[in-house]
Amino acid sequence: MKKAFTIILALIIVMFCVISCTVEIVSEIPLDVDFVAAYDTMETAHEYVWDWYHMDYKLLPVSKKVHYEAVYKVKYLITYADGSERTEWREVERMTYEAAKNELGMIEESEDVE
Repeated sequence: MKKAFTIILALIIVMFCVISCTVEIVSEIPLDVDFVAAYDTMETAHEYVWDWYHMDYKLLPVSKKVHYEAVYKVKYLITYADGSERTEWREVERMTYEAAKNELGMIEESEDVE
């Protein structure tokens, strides 16, 4: 009983520390955007396969086609309630990426040509 009480008390103290140590974010200003298009690539791994003819394992290459989705990133300047600032890259959805790009005044190169 005393051990359970000690564990519960320790958990309450840890929760109090975590809640009281959080710093409130005042503002997030986009500074830059980055986009990596979706692409496919061939990746090769090596696997051991049992060879019944020689009664031994053989190391054989196994190639697979791997698809990577498009990645949208925004670099934010984050200001906290205590006045400190830091920058951070975050992976975001396409709509957030487009909104940040519009806020920064960036336009596509194909739109610039008339």
